[in-house]
Amino acid sequence: MKKIIIIICGLLIKGVIGCKRATEKTVLDNQNEKNIIENVEQQDSIILSDPPVDSSQNGLKNWYQFPNSNDTIFEVAEISPSFPGGETTMFEFLAKNLLYPESMIDACIGGKVICSFVVEIDGSITNIKVVRGVHELLDNEAVRVIKLMPKWIPGRVEGKSVRSLCYLPIIFKME
Repeated sequence: MKKIIIIICGLLIKGVIGCKRATEKTVLDNQNEKNIIENVEQQDSIILSDPPVDSSQNGLKNWYQFPNSNDTIFEVAEISPSFPGGETTMFEFLAKNLLYPESMIDACIGGKVICSFVVEIDGSITNIKVVRGVHELLDNEAVRVIKLMPKWIPGRVEGKSVRSLCYLPIIFKME
């Protein structure tokens, strides 16, 4: 009998690494995305953090220019978006709902699937993409379970909910 382990590494808010913003029309530069993926792959767990604030420049507002448009996707927010109940609850949700495809178990195929998604102003999840995949079946399973997630608590900037870009690495591993 094969023992199956599904490891959810943690949630990576892109702002932990980068300090840029993107709009729907912006193409993220390849080097920055490569650095993010390498950072995610090297970590067993990921610590969420807020962006740095430079008090000499009167706080975050001067450090980051905020547009007025609702179509902006923030990679950095004063308060990061979160799963209702926190990370532990999210891990429990993923462990309960994530299914390791039987054919992948039989073929002994596993690895880390890194997905990105946007947490909208109302907390819904949109724009789910596989940033780095392993196999089509594992990639599809990771996307499927992210689509099942309840509404998140959206990120906030200057007291207002904003659209936020998030990364979620999921490891499919057999023992």
